[in-house]
Amino acid sequence: MSDAARSDLVLCAGTLLRASLRELAAAAQAGGFGAVSLWPHHVEGARRDGLSDEGIRALLADHELVLCEVEPLLAWLPPGSLPESARALAGPPPEFFLDLACALGAPRVLCADGFGARASRGAIVEHFARVCEAAAARGLVVALEAIPWSAVPDARAAWEIARATGQRNAGMCLDVWHFFRGGAPLAQLAELPGERVLSLQLSDAPAAPWADLPQESLRARLLPGEGAIDLVAFLRALDSIGCRAPLGAEVFSETLAAQDPVAVGRLAGDALRRVMRSAATA
Repeated sequence: MSDAARSDLVLCAGTLLRASLRELAAAAQAGGFGAVSLWPHHVEGARRDGLSDEGIRALLADHELVLCEVEPLLAWLPPGSLPESARALAGPPPEFFLDLACALGAPRVLCADGFGARASRGAIVEHFARVCEAAAARGLVVALEAIPWSAVPDARAAWEIARATGQRNAGMCLDVWHFFRGGAPLAQLAELPGERVLSLQLSDAPAAPWADLPQESLRARLLPGEGAIDLVAFLRALDSIGCRAPLGAEVFSETLAAQDPVAVGRLAGDALRRVMRSAATA
């Protein structure tokens, strides 16, 4: 694989949520990835181990990796819109993520509503616009992820919100697991401007969903190509709208979490490349 192709493959931190930063980096390198995303706890763990921000950047560089995204910013929504039980779980505020992205050299922050916020569309647009404005001042872009049980339930809603902000740095993250479980038709992708799809997350799923979708999402995803999602059709539909976002493997899985991180990195990289080859020859 050429360096150019390798740089378009991302090992999303959600695939190795319990791993340390060093383990995540080693797994990504072993799997042939050129980039990773990070969650705050990966960075906090590295700092506790004595790494400075410059040391974190050097660690990634030593593994021939770039940091493409910090995620997930969940505490950006209108005050009082989240269920009380979710407020403590929402994590750091927007400024934390924006500052972290700048400190570590990531170009992008990912936003999502993981808890089902209750707010008007206008209020959501307003608060997302504030994040985008603050990000633009730092030279960053912001991707809004669609999640079926959230206030941003599908790709159409994510684009409508991003467009309504009027911010040129506002775009979307498309997670194929959420797209599939949300039941949106593939034709919905044709409505999107390909250049505003900033982040792609691939995994797979059985045909039959769990009764509790959030728990299935966090515990039982499958590697790309191992389930019922037509990933080839998904990738070809994105290609038809001119989407050139890097492909990420995001496979939240209790089964994978019990395995050696380096082995998981190899499995994820191999699975992603098989799907890419199938899409290229379909």
